[in-house]
Amino acid sequence: MIKTGDLYSEQILFSQDIVNLFIAISGDSNPIHTDPEAAKRAGYSDVIVPSMLPGSIFGGVFGSKFPGHGSVNLYREFTFIRPVFINVEYTMVFKVTETDTNEHTGTIKCRLKDKNGKIYIECLSKIRNNEQFVSILS
Repeated sequence: MIKTGDLYSEQILFSQDIVNLFIAISGDSNPIHTDPEAAKRAGYSDVIVPSMLPGSIFGGVFGSKFPGHGSVNLYREFTFIRPVFINVEYTMVFKVTETDTNEHTGTIKCRLKDKNGKIYIECLSKIRNNEQFVSILS
């Protein structure tokens, strides 16, 4: 059972190989994700990760780990604060901010942070999971 205040975190590093797979699937052919010179012309120090790749990984955590199998995403809102770079270690942090045991839903605040605690992406999601968001008396 998951309740308000519960936390989950996980380390992640986005390699160029992972970015290339995401590009192949998503069709995002923007060269700032693969060409350092294009990234520099766009104002970045190096190639950057497509913004929805971390968002997809958040979804993978929801469906597989926290809350886990049986989860359905009902709502997700992103704020992209800083560019995410390839081959940098980040931490994904998930915190349940609200639960509704009648609707079997939880609101989860997600953050992608670097080792210094700088936030790169914030995400607010509402997830339904009939097995995890339940009353203690159920």
